[in-house]
Parts: sequence; C-alpha cells; structure tokens
Amino acid sequence: MDFVHLHLIVNHFPVVAVILGTLFFIISLLAKCEDSRKLSLMLWVVAAFLVGPAYFSGEEAEETLEHEAWFEEGFVEHHAEKGELAMIAALVLGVGAAAGLYFIKRKNSFPKPLAAGLLILSLGTSYLIADAANHGGQIRHLEIRDSGHQHSPVGGEHHEHSKGDHDDHD
Repeated sequence: MDFVHLHLIVNHFPVVAVILGTLFFIISLLAKCEDSRKLSLMLWVVAAFLVGPAYFSGEEAEETLEHEAWFEEGFVEHHAEKGELAMIAALVLGVGAAAGLYFIKRKNSFPKPLAAGLLILSLGTSYLIADAANHGGQIRHLEIRDSGHQHSPVGGEHHEHSKGDHDDHD
C-alpha cells in the first residue's frame, strides 16, 4: 500500500464520523436522547484523532502522483486548503466533544451553551469536511467537477485529459 491508497482509505473515516455525529447530535437534541448525544460526542472525538492522518497523508499522496500526466496542481492545492480548514474545525469539534463527555461523566450534566456551541460547530465542520472531500474527489473524477471548472481552479499546472486517463477505481 502506498500513500495514495492510505490517503484514500483514511480520509473517509473522519468525514463519515463528523457527519454521522452531527446527525446523532441533532437527534439527541430533538428526542432528548442521552445515548445519541454520547454517541455523537464519541464520533467527533474519533474524527479528531483520524483527521490528522487523513490530512498529512495527502502531502505524500501528492508527491507520489505529481508526475502523472493527468495531475493538476491547482485541484490538489485547492483540496489541501479546504482540507486544512476542515482539519482545524474537526480538531476544535473533537476538543468540544471531549469537554461534553467530561461534563456528562464527571458533572452528570450537559450545559446548554456547550450544546448550542457544538451544534453550530458541528454543522460548520460537516460542511467544511464534506467540501474538502468533494474537492478531493474532483482531482480524479471529472464527472463531479462544475462544467465551468474543467481546468485547474487555482491556476496550477494543467495536463490535458483523455477518456483513457480516467480511472474509476479510486
């Protein structure tokens, strides 16, 4: 397994964990379900631990692929910028979730301001991490690029694509 495969494997976990955590947190607020709240907080803590390997394996994956004919630096750099924002947000969310678990375990309470803050932060983090993942997919999947953005969005190096260059196995 190389860094490209590692990056493709590990980046899915924090994306799913953040988004599922957000859904379970909303359910916990609406249904006043403590188990859903704890599950969401644990998912966010796990996401915080996994987002670093997902982000930092991207640099090595880029170096592995930068000499490929289809490689477009602009798409990769745009994805990396989005990924950095998502990583920071997921780390902050993970710290907030750990605080929430502390309050539940030690204080047997969950402060409403913390719940409101985590709700807002989780919605923002869900957007940022989904956006980073979408931009990552655009590196190799031409079909998900905006029709007006078939070329590098950041003015990076561009290589022409042919139908044979596209690989559906990533």
